Amino acid sequence: MSSDLNTTISMQLINQGEVLYPSCAGCHGIKAEGISPYPRLAGQPLRYLQQQLTHFRTGQRNNSIMQVMRINLSDDDIQSLALYLSTLNQWELRTHTIASIAR
Repeated sequence: MSSDLNTTISMQLINQGEVLYPSCAGCHGIKAEGISPYPRLAGQPLRYLQQQLTHFRTGQRNNSIMQVMRINLSDDDIQSLALYLSTLNQWELRTHTIASIAR
């Protein structure tokens, strides 16, 4: 029963992160694949994403664009966004990108 509850909570957080992500897509790509010079976020480790988002929010890490974006991120938003991004499958993204280029 506890496992089912944890799965439900995780899915809710992932869904919330997916709702938050579109404001990031202009720089990081629709599927978080990264658009040079902005890095790929998809498939990055959860802890890394949480740490970086927190550092942007607190000003420990500086970037003029991220300074604007960080203002509205709560702790829950950071958790949800990081969880969503960490679950994106890199292999699918890479295959999709290569297939798109081949067209």
